[in-house]
Amino acid sequence: MTRYAEPEIIPGDTDGNEIINSADLIAMKKRLLNPDKNSYTIDQFDLNHDSKINVVDFIMLKSMISSGGK
Repeated sequence: MTRYAEPEIIPGDTDGNEIINSADLIAMKKRLLNPDKNSYTIDQFDLNHDSKINVVDFIMLKSMISSGGK
């Protein structure tokens, strides 16, 4: 049986390309405007760990990007 490694979940990497940048803001905005609970793991979007994806997470992501993705 072949086992594949689980993809690493990077909080803030909302588009899944392993880089946190402005494209992640676009993906976050789309997620906020059109919630689809099945398409993404919440861990990528829920930056404040309150089990909700909302504008607070968007602001945190924007802050991460403006400070260099940290």
